[in-house]
Amino acid sequence: MDFAENSGFILSKYAENKWYVSCIIDLKCRNIYQYNSWPNFTWDEKEIQVILGKVRHLQGKLFGQMSTLGFSIKEETLLSTLTIDVLKTSEIEGEKLDYDQVRTSITKKLGLDYNNTIYPSRDVEGVVEVMLDATQKYNEPLTENRLFN
Repeated sequence: MDFAENSGFILSKYAENKWYVSCIIDLKCRNIYQYNSWPNFTWDEKEIQVILGKVRHLQGKLFGQMSTLGFSIKEETLLSTLTIDVLKTSEIEGEKLDYDQVRTSITKKLGLDYNNTIYPSRDVEGVVEVMLDATQKYNEPLTENRLFN
């Protein structure tokens, strides 16, 4: 399979523990906990490094292409990605959140252009706050203040 040409698959490798790790761009991939061997799994680090190198290369190309786009397209891309991340993460936990409420909450918290009459619920605000903290402050120490405020 030519990695760059086949945009249908991000990753498809047969791992040592008989897992198939397949992820389709339209987000129809299985969650890691849905595999029979969860949580006991192994992998070949050399194979993964090659794949991750290719992914990182494609990510760089994407960032390069995005740098030529207008600011509003970058904002929309960020907003859409974060919205999907919050929705999918919540689905794993068995919670189905309202797309518009999540999107509005993220828009407000990131200080993006906010002209919306939708008011997110307290639950949505909390999940968005946790997700933004995890994705934007991942390299900061986890303090008592971050956990409980």
